[in-house]
Amino acid sequence: MGVLAALALLAGCSTSPPPLVGQAPTPAPAPQLEPDPTQLRIGVDDLGVGFNVHRIADLTPSSLTAAALVLPSVFRVGADGARRLDTSVVTSAKVTSTDPYTVSYEIAPAAAWSDNAPIAAEDFVYLWQQMRSQPGVADAAGYRAISDVRSRAGGKAVDVVFDRPYPAWPTLFDNLLPGHLLKDAPGSWGGALQDSIPVSGGPYAVRLVDRIRGQVTLARNSVYWGTPPVPDQIVLQAADHSSLIDRVRTGDVQATQFRADASDLAALTALGAAPPGPAGPLAVRTVPEASEVQLALRSDDGPLADPRVRRAVVTLLDRDALVAAGTGGGPAAGLRADAFATAPSEPGYRPTLTPDSPARAPDPAEAGRLLAAAGYLRGADGRWTIDGRGLRLRLSAPAQASPYGRLLDTVAQELNAAGIGTTIVADTGANPFPPGRGPIPSSTAVAPATPSTPGPLTSSALPGTTTTSPAPPSSTPTTTTTSAGTTTSVPGTPKSASDMAVADITVLALPVGGDAIADLDSVVGCPGRQAPTTSGTSPAVPRTTTASPATTSAVAPTAPAPPTTTAAPTSTSPPVTTSGAPVATTPPGATTASGTTTSSGAGTTTPLDTVGTPETSEALSVTGFCDPALQSVLDGASSGAIGEDTALALAEPLLWRATPVVPLFQAASTLVSPAGRTDVVVPPLGASPFASAGRWTPPARQAQANGDANN
Repeated sequence: MGVLAALALLAGCSTSPPPLVGQAPTPAPAPQLEPDPTQLRIGVDDLGVGFNVHRIADLTPSSLTAAALVLPSVFRVGADGARRLDTSVVTSAKVTSTDPYTVSYEIAPAAAWSDNAPIAAEDFVYLWQQMRSQPGVADAAGYRAISDVRSRAGGKAVDVVFDRPYPAWPTLFDNLLPGHLLKDAPGSWGGALQDSIPVSGGPYAVRLVDRIRGQVTLARNSVYWGTPPVPDQIVLQAADHSSLIDRVRTGDVQATQFRADASDLAALTALGAAPPGPAGPLAVRTVPEASEVQLALRSDDGPLADPRVRRAVVTLLDRDALVAAGTGGGPAAGLRADAFATAPSEPGYRPTLTPDSPARAPDPAEAGRLLAAAGYLRGADGRWTIDGRGLRLRLSAPAQASPYGRLLDTVAQELNAAGIGTTIVADTGANPFPPGRGPIPSSTAVAPATPSTPGPLTSSALPGTTTTSPAPPSSTPTTTTTSAGTTTSVPGTPKSASDMAVADITVLALPVGGDAIADLDSVVGCPGRQAPTTSGTSPAVPRTTTASPATTSAVAPTAPAPPTTTAAPTSTSPPVTTSGAPVATTPPGATTASGTTTSSGAGTTTPLDTVGTPETSEALSVTGFCDPALQSVLDGASSGAIGEDTALALAEPLLWRATPVVPLFQAASTLVSPAGRTDVVVPPLGASPFASAGRWTPPARQAQANGDANN
């Protein structure tokens, strides 16, 4: 054993040569550190209340920027304003049949959501169903013209069938939503996109929404199949206007967009005369937005369902004062809107305001004559009443503070001075309906919207005053005590759960700048292109009840059910035309949309649970306005049977007389960036100035670190 051990020791020594003198040991490889992500920072003044750009309440510059970078669209607006097919999403889109009118889409095979679900026909179906059934949607008219959406090729091809020729079809199916996630989730239309966009179908995905710090962080979509964007991250940073200006000047943000007022413009002018900051000289430009701030007057229920009362209210309003209050002397002050279908910044815009419109100039004498004709009396205290009840209108606006709060205050002051009481209804932006057109959520503390005893003319949401919220619908009659004694009122039955009135006048920023006829039809067209009530200027005709689209598969729902019921006016005032002549009312024994059965005597209440299936399109109109003659013009123009100019020449005077909406001004933002950044440009109408931010050059990382440290 000793000999073997010695041999083994000798063998081991012979196979391991001694190390060289002075040789250093091989160092371990250094750890590879991930570089900091490149980041582009963009300043905004408001993150908005949600990210569903198909909802009027969610339409803000911030939500439009996020949608452009995160959501897939069939067509996109190019630098020249023309809509072009986004071939990374859809490789082909064309009219394949004229009878029935059919458009076929071929979806790119690689197009997928960030959770690896394919972008498919079910996303087209989901958007179509929601746009024709949800309340408060933007640009619904084109989707109401669709009768069927059919899936082919395993969901990677779509045939969209229209009920008539529809040349404006390229304006549809922008900002597709993930139907596979949302279609079966209750409340997902508004709720799922209130604080984020759950998955991405574009170059960026929403990584974080921090409302406390006022930040939305978009990160590269790791599964995006198209050309990768340049910056790793894009951060939308909300701040007050003075802070946004300073951050651009110091280079903390690379550009900012905000709705400036006169003081902001003065500060920018003064800054231009001062020595430049670290970012260099600044470029200040105006960005007209594809929205027009308007007053929407509820025309299908309440006091304003009587055209005489509606005209009286409009003729009491001073549009000059409203425009001044709403714009605050900012860039929108030069974009006063005196037309319905075209925006002041569009080529070919011309005012269409007619001499006989109640919106032309305040006329208290004419307003008094109209109110008296509608049965109202003005008391010694200057207040207008009917049957012992004061005329009180509820006002509402989106949750965003500017310019809507200033406008509401001015509207309230003008009406109060004329003897009409007002209540400003609080809207936190949490309810899924357009402002003024849906119930406040049941979790919100509520109070009667109309005081039970006479009090101040205004109950306002402004500082130092009282805010009221409308109570949810109830089938129980309520008793109120007034100076005239005790009266019993039966709460009105909403035509559908999503169409309960909470406001008579609502300030809205309604879309413009797309297809003029479709934009107009979406705002003042009859729901489902039926003629439901006497809220317009032509004689009433019955409204047909249709079934709501319920299918959630990629196969479209069947055709609407045959008419089953008719609905009549819900206003307690006698329906009249704009000339003051009475029109047809509900015959005795018929059931009205408010659930009241008429007879030769007093009406009786129909319980809520006996009301029929709500109409699909009841909540689609922001005003409930419907005029059969106007609708026939809009239908003819949308199908190409009537020229656009001819249709607008017929429609605009009618609308100025009926005033279901009152245009005020086109919204506009101020765009501020370093003059040396040539990639920051004023976009065509309808596009975000930051839609191309994925191709911008981000700043050096040290500058980004400084910017992060300042938050």
